[in-house]
Amino acid sequence: MKKDEVIHLENPWSGHISTMTWGEIEEWANDNVHMKDRENWLRHATIAAKEGDAKTLGSMIIGS
Repeated sequence: MKKDEVIHLENPWSGHISTMTWGEIEEWANDNVHMKDRENWLRHATIAAKEGDAKTLGSMIIGS
């Protein structure tokens, strides 16, 4: 994924759609996901982003 690629996230409670760049998602993961879990977390986030799965990404980021 390119760092400037825009990714959609759906808030799991309100359904509101917001956006982050992939670079912002990586930064969020670095700040919020434990180092031992980060590689796996980013792998799942990459799959969701490539599939356009805003609900999963929203739950992973907004809902955590």
